[in-house]
This record gives sequence, C-alpha cells and structure tokens, in this order.
Amino acid sequence: MIGRRKFVATALAESAALLLAPRTAKAADAHVEVLIGEPIG
Repeated sequence: MIGRRKFVATALAESAALLLAPRTAKAADAHVEVLIGEPIG
C-alpha cells in the first residue's frame, strides 16, 4: 500500500509538471524576420 507522504509527493510533482508543460511549449515558439536588402548593424 502506498504511504500518505509518497502519495502527496507524487501528486504535487505531477501537478507541477502539468502546470509547467504549456509554458515550456510556448517558450519554445520563436519568430525570425529576414529582411532582404537591409543594412547590417
């Protein structure tokens, strides 16, 4: 049988992972503009 501490620790870890997952997906999104003919600098 699983102990109460183990259950609470597992539940907290899984909740944190679910809350952080959408943020990491958004952070991976990027936008790059390529301007042809623009001076560098």
